[in-house]
Amino acid sequence: MRLTYILSWAITVLLFSLLFTPLIVSNSLLFPFIAGKAFFFRIVIEVALALWLILIWLKPECRPRKSGLLVGLGSLVLFAALATVFGVDPYVSFWSSFERMEGLIGYLHLLAFFLVLGSFLNSELSWRRFFQVSVGVSVILGAYGLLQLTGQLAIHQGTVRLDATLGNAVYLAIFMQIHFFITAWLAIKDWAIKWRRYVYGLIMILQVIILYYTATRGAILGLIGGILVALILLTIFGKKGALTRKFAAIGLIAVAVLSGSFFLVKESSFIQGSPVLSRFAAISLTERTTESRLTIWQMTLRSFVEKPVLGWGPGNFPVVFNKYYEPKLWRQELWFDRSHNIFLDWMVNAGALGLLSYLSLFIAALYYLWRRSGRFSIIESTIFTGLLAAYFFHNIFVFDNLTSYLPFLSLLAYIHFRSFGTRSKLNEQDTVVSRAVPSRSFYLQVFALILVVATASSIYVVNIKPILAARTLIHALSESDVDRGVALFEQALGHNTFVNREIRDQILNLASQVVADERAPVAVKDKIAGLTIDELRKQVDKSPADVRSHLFLGSFLLQVGLVDEAVIELEEVRELAPRKQQVIFALARALNARGDIDESLNLARLAYELDDSYPVARSLYVNMLVEAERYEPLPRLWQEQVESDPTNSDSWLSWAASEFVLGRKAEALAILAEAKSRFPDGAAQIEVIIKEIRAGHNPIVQ
Repeated sequence: MRLTYILSWAITVLLFSLLFTPLIVSNSLLFPFIAGKAFFFRIVIEVALALWLILIWLKPECRPRKSGLLVGLGSLVLFAALATVFGVDPYVSFWSSFERMEGLIGYLHLLAFFLVLGSFLNSELSWRRFFQVSVGVSVILGAYGLLQLTGQLAIHQGTVRLDATLGNAVYLAIFMQIHFFITAWLAIKDWAIKWRRYVYGLIMILQVIILYYTATRGAILGLIGGILVALILLTIFGKKGALTRKFAAIGLIAVAVLSGSFFLVKESSFIQGSPVLSRFAAISLTERTTESRLTIWQMTLRSFVEKPVLGWGPGNFPVVFNKYYEPKLWRQELWFDRSHNIFLDWMVNAGALGLLSYLSLFIAALYYLWRRSGRFSIIESTIFTGLLAAYFFHNIFVFDNLTSYLPFLSLLAYIHFRSFGTRSKLNEQDTVVSRAVPSRSFYLQVFALILVVATASSIYVVNIKPILAARTLIHALSESDVDRGVALFEQALGHNTFVNREIRDQILNLASQVVADERAPVAVKDKIAGLTIDELRKQVDKSPADVRSHLFLGSFLLQVGLVDEAVIELEEVRELAPRKQQVIFALARALNARGDIDESLNLARLAYELDDSYPVARSLYVNMLVEAERYEPLPRLWQEQVESDPTNSDSWLSWAASEFVLGRKAEALAILAEAKSRFPDGAAQIEVIIKEIRAGHNPIVQ
């Protein structure tokens, strides 16, 4: 039938085109490495899904078959949907943020990808070609990475860590890690063809080089661990006397020796002088990154106790992060939206049910790889098990993204396909829909018309409208005239999409600059301030649990002089994040501006005492004390600062000044004398201050 041929050809083209998603960079959008990829993937899979639904009407053998993998992934999306409905912010859970482009809408598209891919590709040849193209994409990314390594192309993160067209070294690392094992599998499948064997070998070397220069510790250790797992399994289950088993044992010993040797020489100049190897040598429980991850994981576990069944809803980790915030995290990023552990992320996204569903994907995959039916050879099972082990380990320290979901789900779809054998064995019990649907022309035409309308509507609402909003936002940001810029912001907001939050953040940035600009006309200031306040209030109303939006609104209200309104807003946000210093800072400033000096000082002291090593907290508390002429606590504050950092001469002088203003000249002179001996370069200046004090003058300005 010609229609089924056309549909099959079109679906094949669409599925294979999705493999090029990692190469897309859309500079016309605010997040060029994320948004363009996500929109491309969503549009293509929506069209492919519609065509596939028509195809399975006509060809029952293309309908999906039940498996533990399909049930696991379906359950994961189902529980994510329930968590979206019952979570703390359903809008965010459904749409996610423009920066992440995930949420329930993203999971639904990934489920569609698995369904179409796992049921449509129905031969070993088509699957092998599919993975060959995917490996080809890894080669293109590898070539891009080599150009970055040699300085011919810029590294987008501004570091020495390669990121290619993914914009993030971690994303490139996991992509290369997964494809290393896929390439090894293809090499085994084509082992009889000598030139292919060598080509695959060269590709694997390229993948390892690029992975190494991403300096992503979790992915590199995951690769090593995955190889070890594969070698152990091959040594145990390989045929006795087989050459592969002997090579596996030798490889196992080699990896163990190399790994042990690294730890013996990790303090050497060679290791410490390498940007990559030094990162591994620095791994410890007290390292700043490790310490912060452990703290965040503890916070996440506390949040799980509060909502154990369905969690907080997809995308709502910021609510958890702010509610259970630990003050010592000021040294890291202030607005984490992930726990940097995919398993804990799913605990937040969809509770225990979501976590168990995610884990079931690994369990089901391993079951099909190793069950007695023997659909996979031992070497295939070991390679894919190594891949799953490497991916699992990597995800302990980071989170999934579209460019890692695609190869991971492709692998699961292939295991799903292989677990059933050939299509000729398909029977009525294998299908999700056991009763055949009539294929009469009239019903098919009606069904196709419904699909066309639904797909076109989905593409417009889910993709086109946000793209238009995002492009208009870029034009607004590049507009030098404030009035025209405001008009473009309003036009972007008029599309009424999930991009609105990002648009409002950008309006706030512009408004803060305009309001602070003394040269800006009052009318312009009033106009943009009014728009900003209105839009921030809309954002707060849409996402009442969003600390960031509340804080931005309260801080801007304070900036434009609406002090009472600012205090009200910031008191509300403090209930959502009681231990976050940024919230306490803002409320303290607002209360101080309103004249509530004692209350503002109490808050400033609280922020300082939450972590007295935080310089911003110390500075705010000191400045507010000086402004209020409350000098009594100052000597202790500066003494603590000197004790924590005795090399800072300014801290010594401030300590002396605080003693002097309280009338304790002897203490001030003793501190200055000590400072003079510690800082010989500034001794002359300090001696002048000492002489002035002894002469009865006041040379110290606090």
